Amino acid sequence: MPRVRASACARWADLTAPLQEQLLTDTDDTVRTAALLAHHTGVRMPREVFAALPVPRRALELCRLSPELEAELV
Repeated sequence: MPRVRASACARWADLTAPLQEQLLTDTDDTVRTAALLAHHTGVRMPREVFAALPVPRRALELCRLSPELEAELV
């Protein structure tokens, strides 16, 4: 169920690396977006990922952005 998989992303740090990778490549857009946002709370988000998000505003609120992306957005 996509909703359950997306909810699991809230516990990102507790998930194993293989499970994180599965969520990052999930076929469901909602799950993949939740995984990307969770992943980029600890890893800087590059411009390409930011541009591909359906709702980039959430990334501005939640994620660490690459220095290049920060400079571009400012």
